[in-house]
Amino acid sequence: MQGEDGSKKPQLLLLAMLLGIMVFATLPPVRASSPFGLDGDGTVYACLQSGCRAQQLSTSHGNDLVILLIACDGSGCASQGVNITDSRGLSYTQRGLFQSGDNTCCANTQLAEYYAVTRAPLNSDNITTCCFNNQPDFADIITVFAVNGYNSKSPFDQSTPSFVDCFSLPTPPCSNSIVTSTSDFVFTGIQKFVAGCSVPPGWTRLFGNPFLDSDFQIQDQPATVAVSYTCVSRQGFQSAEILMLDAVSLHTA
Repeated sequence: MQGEDGSKKPQLLLLAMLLGIMVFATLPPVRASSPFGLDGDGTVYACLQSGCRAQQLSTSHGNDLVILLIACDGSGCASQGVNITDSRGLSYTQRGLFQSGDNTCCANTQLAEYYAVTRAPLNSDNITTCCFNNQPDFADIITVFAVNGYNSKSPFDQSTPSFVDCFSLPTPPCSNSIVTSTSDFVFTGIQKFVAGCSVPPGWTRLFGNPFLDSDFQIQDQPATVAVSYTCVSRQGFQSAEILMLDAVSLHTA
């Protein structure tokens, strides 16, 4: 069949369409991949209850591992009982708790780690922590963040977080290290007082506050991961209390 002008345009158009269908049918399926790593970090949110702290967290993906760090300066509240409420109904499990040996200015200083699992993306999820006995100085600060692409069969690379009592070191720096066995999202938590701690080389800041800093890096393969913080008070003393190092295992494929 020819067109009105005698050309074979209809036949050529039909042939092109058939070829396009054949090529499309032979293409392999494309699997969308989610970026592994940080999927969201919390922002401070006003908590009207006495002795409570809150943050809001939004994420882009579901199936995240949510990490919650709680810094208690002087109350010892983390070991006495913490009530964690989540507006999306997430359930938190305590992973680690450490108390500094400081028995002078900041007795009962503690750093605790909790985690939860999401099924859907979070939109302004409110995470609030309160001490059971409502001590007004509970939780100088908290921070929360989400990791996408974690290994659901074995979420953490370490059996427990690695803690160092920085108070036992009279002068900076305070250092910690772990040996990883998988591709990991490695993160820190450093409980301190007043003085700021600079971000160590090779790390990215998650959260910074006079009482708590947290940084992270992604390791593509097993490695010895070391971190060192120099936190100095105005008097030149060690102002770091506790340094925690932990690692979330990431999917390798």
